[in-house]
Amino acid sequence: MLQIFRFCAVFIVIVAPLFSAVTSLAQSPAAYTPLSSELMEHILFSSGRRIVSLAGQWECSYNDGEPEQVDIPVSETRTGRFVYKRTVTIDAEVLKRHAWHLHCLGINYRADVRLNGQFLGSHIGGSVPFVMRIPATALREGINSVEITVSNVLNSSSTVPLRREPFGARTFGGIYREIFLVGTPQVWVSTVSLNTQFADNYTACRVDVDAMVSSGSLQELIVPGDSLAQGAPSAISKAAVLVSAELRNASTQAVVAEAVPQELTIESDRNTLAKLSLDVLEPRLWSPAKPQLYALHVRVSKNGLLIDEYVRSVGLRDIRRARRNGKSSFVLNGEVFDVKGVEYIEYKAGQGSTLTAADMDRDVLSLKTLGANTIRIRHSTPHPYLAWLCNYYGIFLLAELPVVQVPDGILATENFTTTAENILRELISVYKVHPALLGWGVADGLHEGSAAGKRYTERMRAIVRASSSQLMYKTVRSGAAAIDVADLDFLMINVEGRDELEFKAESTRMQMLAGDLPVLVNFGKAIQPDNHNGYLDPLSVEAQAKYLRDRYRILQEAGQSAGVMIWSFNDYYTDRPILVTNYPEPYLATCGLTAADREQRFTFELVQALFNDENEPFINSGTWKAASPFMYTIISVILLILIFLLMNGSRRFRENVLRALIRPYNFYSDIRDQRILSNVRTVILALVISGTLGMMLSTILYYLRHSYLLDYILMHLLPVDELKQAIDFAVWLPEMSTLAATLIFLALFFAVALVIRIGSFFVRSRIFFNDAFVISVWAGLPVVLLLILTMGLYKILEFGGYTEIMLVLVVIVAIWVLYRILRGTAVIYDVWAPNIYAVGIALVAVISVTLVVIYDAKYSIIDYFQYFGSVLYY
Repeated sequence: MLQIFRFCAVFIVIVAPLFSAVTSLAQSPAAYTPLSSELMEHILFSSGRRIVSLAGQWECSYNDGEPEQVDIPVSETRTGRFVYKRTVTIDAEVLKRHAWHLHCLGINYRADVRLNGQFLGSHIGGSVPFVMRIPATALREGINSVEITVSNVLNSSSTVPLRREPFGARTFGGIYREIFLVGTPQVWVSTVSLNTQFADNYTACRVDVDAMVSSGSLQELIVPGDSLAQGAPSAISKAAVLVSAELRNASTQAVVAEAVPQELTIESDRNTLAKLSLDVLEPRLWSPAKPQLYALHVRVSKNGLLIDEYVRSVGLRDIRRARRNGKSSFVLNGEVFDVKGVEYIEYKAGQGSTLTAADMDRDVLSLKTLGANTIRIRHSTPHPYLAWLCNYYGIFLLAELPVVQVPDGILATENFTTTAENILRELISVYKVHPALLGWGVADGLHEGSAAGKRYTERMRAIVRASSSQLMYKTVRSGAAAIDVADLDFLMINVEGRDELEFKAESTRMQMLAGDLPVLVNFGKAIQPDNHNGYLDPLSVEAQAKYLRDRYRILQEAGQSAGVMIWSFNDYYTDRPILVTNYPEPYLATCGLTAADREQRFTFELVQALFNDENEPFINSGTWKAASPFMYTIISVILLILIFLLMNGSRRFRENVLRALIRPYNFYSDIRDQRILSNVRTVILALVISGTLGMMLSTILYYLRHSYLLDYILMHLLPVDELKQAIDFAVWLPEMSTLAATLIFLALFFAVALVIRIGSFFVRSRIFFNDAFVISVWAGLPVVLLLILTMGLYKILEFGGYTEIMLVLVVIVAIWVLYRILRGTAVIYDVWAPNIYAVGIALVAVISVTLVVIYDAKYSIIDYFQYFGSVLYY
């Protein structure tokens, strides 16, 4: 026993910290190049505004620790509370002539902002850019202090997103995109919305422009003799301004349409809406094949003097759904449009989510080379500059709420839904004018048909329809018995199957459930990037290539889907360790066509051939053969030999085995009457029973090592990342998992013996710990009957359909063992057996309920396992 305890101590002291060290390694971004003034125009939509960049050194305190110097923007891998501080100097004249705003392109997850000690506001929803208006009294001439408190702590019940699911991207902390102060004129164009109406055959287009004109102090705008000026200059509260708009060819700057100017009467610190219309003849239509852009100029002037000019890229295009050629399709500018899409996660090795403009330029050009015409932004919202690049180069964007695999119990709470609504409103407000924006994803993997899911979708639908003309969709997991398609524009279906036949059958069934909606089919595969054993190895790069090719061809031949969405363009860092790939970097989702540093894989070449109808590269099959874990057979034989030696070496032991199984009362009576059994044989029996249980658990886990469902279960049972990482590591090593499980079951014998020993203080009988240990071990004797099964258990599981049977068998044996423990305890206590049964069952129930209540209070485990049973397990 001493050796066992020593092993456990070594594991805890040496091995466990290694896992912890892996998870705490920070990803320091490379030298960041701030956005140039030219690129800023694509984000702020004006060249005439005063920009004070806040990129550079800040003072940061992590979880109230000692301050340290950090460069902003930065992607923090640590989870917790960060307090960022810095000062900024503003000249008195510059301060006076402008209204000021704080522009934040990305802060995860919650930000509380203070300026010179004055609280400006809070923002929730880390990846959506936001603007905070700065009151005139908050800024002062000279030195100003900025303090931003950031928390990226997600929970399992109320944050949007929830703490991530398997393969969910890491929610990096900190100010991970650029931040700057922007000074506008005292009257400025704050937002612009567009609505387009096309004539037949697209010979003309009417563009309705809603321009929100905002104001600060009007004193700088009033000139002597202004008829709308009321009172002395210091009391001026109204002014007349003229709002005009024109549309220019983005290439030639030639004016193609002008709106009739509108005069507005504005007041200080107010928002006033101007409605303008432009008629465009023979419009140049935007599409991924021909991304023809216009430049929309919206001006505010007074007495012939320009006050503010708002300029942004505009693409005129019309996309809708319709049935063409016997299937539901997207129709873009009158032509059928097939989506060739990939998922894009904002992550790069060594930089986290802090991408430079050059990084995004290279990614978009690589996507165009790939032949992708659509990207699905996963786990965040697009960087505003990335959105502009998609406008310019011609790539559709799908932007989504991070509402992924949310159980009904959480989805039904007002707090969660309200947070999701607020984030959706912001998302639409920021991105709806981009011609590249194809649609809004409101959810991924909800429980279809549930009342909570329907109510949630209806509330999101109301927001989308009221504030956007873009399409709306949701993602549905395969296995759904029905799909709520009310008022959606299209569906994304995530189809999973172990082979091509299952994939074909399930994708066909799901598309039938979608009715008349266009369907995009989402699929992908995680692999070991350094594995080039050929496609016979399911974790090889070649297996990924074959997986994508075969499914793409199945959908192409069926001719029913509106397109594909491949998971994913790039590898990315995850929030929780991953089980299924057994990769040395357990926090890296290795599912990309490119690595995290954008090195292209063989799969990139293959998908490029598929998307562009080119000759496919040859995929090597290899000579790989699945390893058979003979170790289980060897250990089973060793344990059988031990049992044989025990049975053959002692007639008394054979008698005790028969009596313990057939006549347990007499057997336990002997223990009560101090007819002592051999301690050595009891310990050996404990090792045999623990080894048998350890092998069964190890075998089942090893068989399910590729299973997303097992990863999901472990993720929720093991909320501590270091512990889950250690278990994931052991699952792939049968020797380690068997040893660890054997030690756990052996420790369980001691724990049961301790409970029996403590319980003896409440009855008349007094027993020794040795007797209690004998009861706990010999009660597990039925487990030995499973020893023969363990020799071929892995082969049995490989035939398929037997995993559930094995688990049921284990539960039956566990109940039998529990009964024997309670029966033996009653005999040794010399009390009425039903009392012990009642107390024992109550104790087990209390312990179980207590654990569930604690887990549920902190991790909502009941909701997640209900979700598992209703959505994931089918």
